[in-house]
Amino acid sequence: MKHLLANLTVFAACMLIISLAFADEPKPGDAVEKAATQIEWKTSWEDAAATAKDESRLILMLFANPDDSSRCRKMDKNIWVKASVAGFVNETFVPLRIHTAKVENRPMMKEFKVDSVPVILILNADKKVIVRKSYYKSSRKLLAVLKKAASVPAMEKMVKENSEDADAAYELAKIHLDLGCKDDAKPLLEKVCELDADNASGKKIHALFLLAGFDLTDGKYDDAKKKFDEIKKLDPEDKAGYRDDIAFQLAILSCFKNDYAEAIEKLEKFLKDFPKSKLRAEALYHLGASMLLSKNEEGAKKIFNKLNQDYPKTKYGKQATQMLKQIEQLKKLREAPRRTGG
Repeated sequence: MKHLLANLTVFAACMLIISLAFADEPKPGDAVEKAATQIEWKTSWEDAAATAKDESRLILMLFANPDDSSRCRKMDKNIWVKASVAGFVNETFVPLRIHTAKVENRPMMKEFKVDSVPVILILNADKKVIVRKSYYKSSRKLLAVLKKAASVPAMEKMVKENSEDADAAYELAKIHLDLGCKDDAKPLLEKVCELDADNASGKKIHALFLLAGFDLTDGKYDDAKKKFDEIKKLDPEDKAGYRDDIAFQLAILSCFKNDYAEAIEKLEKFLKDFPKSKLRAEALYHLGASMLLSKNEEGAKKIFNKLNQDYPKTKYGKQATQMLKQIEQLKKLREAPRRTGG
């Protein structure tokens, strides 16, 4: 028995030694994975710009300060180390990391208007910025943005070489819009309208709709209405499927102009004409709000209750709940006896 225990002890000791000996030995593929998850950051603009010019690549410029920013630390820990992200960045861009705590980097921060971190810029060696983004929790979403940004130079070249191609201009405009670059998309959409004047390719209608949206954002309501009217003329059968969107936007125009009586009329017609529209919940909300602003509290309550019942889990359903609470609070305040001075 003693011999058996002794042998087992020796065996256990041997196994421990073997396990320790091989504990640090890399597994097949470990070295490749480690290399793939390390972004080859440069720290000098001059160095990055020279490489970008030599290799005809864009620069991915990251402003970060992991010492002070939890978001920077999270991206370092969870995003930049991902093999899919690091591999794509190394292969596609010239990565440049600017540590914002360093005094020598302050001029660069001022030039690119960086006052918080992280900031991610995709730009060329001439400092033309293609996209500006900030914090990402998801590597998948970041990769999607990086891939779209990486496609811009090739698309710009295609548009330049095919200056009469409305389709190419429209596709590039869509990429800019996906990247949140309205200023880059707008002239391309205007070009589409010129190239496809009679809507032969079907792109002018889409371009007009997007441009009308810009007009609404900029407060150019009359310009937006003209574009909506032109869409209706170009597409009387609504093949593009914008009829309910246009009817809704024209109703909202009345809200923007503070013409709530007209807004109520148009929104009620919209709800009647488009009972299955994806914009129905939003239309109900604006209808209730217009009634409330017209001092029709009972009508507003009825609409908000319907919205709350029909679309309880939507953003507008939840907002309707809040509006109903506010209406009741206002009612109580009005009905509360007023205090008079003694």
